[in-house]
Amino acid sequence: MDTKVDAMDTIGLPRQETLSRIMIPWHGAKPLVRFVGATGAAGLAVHAFVLGTSTRMEPHEVWAVFAFVGYCAGAGMILCRRSFGAIVAVLAGFCVVIPFAALVLRRLSQHEVGIVRDGAVRVLSSGSPYVSEPAVVDDVFPYFPLMSVFGVPGAALGGSPLGDPRIYFTLFFVVVTWMGLRRLVAARTSALVLLLVSACPLVAIPIATGGVDLPVVALAGLAVITLWTGEYRLNAVVVGIGCAIKFTFWPLAVMMLVVQIRRGRRMEIRRWGVVVAGIVVGTVLPAALIDPRGFVRSALEFPLGLSSITSPAGTGLVGGPLAAQGGLGYAGIVVVLVVSAAAIAWWILTKRCLTLADLLLLAAAGYSVLFVVSPVSRAGYFVLPFVLIVLAVVDGLAGARPHRAAAALTSTAQ
Repeated sequence: MDTKVDAMDTIGLPRQETLSRIMIPWHGAKPLVRFVGATGAAGLAVHAFVLGTSTRMEPHEVWAVFAFVGYCAGAGMILCRRSFGAIVAVLAGFCVVIPFAALVLRRLSQHEVGIVRDGAVRVLSSGSPYVSEPAVVDDVFPYFPLMSVFGVPGAALGGSPLGDPRIYFTLFFVVVTWMGLRRLVAARTSALVLLLVSACPLVAIPIATGGVDLPVVALAGLAVITLWTGEYRLNAVVVGIGCAIKFTFWPLAVMMLVVQIRRGRRMEIRRWGVVVAGIVVGTVLPAALIDPRGFVRSALEFPLGLSSITSPAGTGLVGGPLAAQGGLGYAGIVVVLVVSAAAIAWWILTKRCLTLADLLLLAAAGYSVLFVVSPVSRAGYFVLPFVLIVLAVVDGLAGARPHRAAAALTSTAQ
């Protein structure tokens, strides 16, 4: 009997019962659970207070003021046994919606928002978002050309708040993450998870202040989930778009290829590769040909820490000191990354039964190592592994996936 059953066959089967029982009746939770939840919210309130009193960035100060109120209110509501939905709504309102609206209307943001908008202006005028000889950090467009799409409304509408790229970063993140969650749990649970995740500082701060990693984060989660469910055409489109937005997505694309090799679907691998390559080449090559020098300076040298222009991201926890040692330090970084990639590939190819949670956690681990040893890094980059871990937890709490789904990644490893 052939056990190679496509995981796509299980789409739509009910898997959310366990997670729903955990999340919905919060008001009936045991005292210890409420205490842990209230303590966590209080800890986030402390984090917001420390950030607001120590940061020199005004957008983060504004976010911290509203977030402090939200987290304190959330802690009180947990202790008062309010419903989980009400708690999440308050957290999302004070930590995301209100500071987001305030900052957009006041036109306060991280400098990346202006960079994306300026890149779109250059695309509309010359066909390339890059500056041939960037002199300062605001001249650098450290992404691939497709990122400029999020700045097109701003380029078209000028100074109108409706053109703020943050609006479109957030809409994209919400829609794409919703698509991934709906493949795991029911609509109501998906909404609660999305609101709760958005209220966490690692996600709420980029939403409010303008972090450009949100589209990549959403695409990464959907890419792993659609590969698992067997939606290969959609997965190829998702991976292609991610690779055409930011170089950060490329390691995940390699992981997707390794999983496909394990499944042994040669024809699907070819089709998948053609779609991914077509999207990347079709969007990156024209801009690179128009301004090859600017492309190399901004999209390659700057993200890799090889540019003479100092990045506002700062140095990585481990990668910064290593890079300061020169060639030997960079060699050490390469060795760590190669060993980590080899370990992840070995795990994927040899583990007898590989689950969706395994894939999500492996991707999260890989990105965590990458950001720790990268010469240029910042705390906000860890929103990517954070969201992947959340999706893995959701998949685990949602209940055991039917045996037919696991068969797709069990039999091929035998």
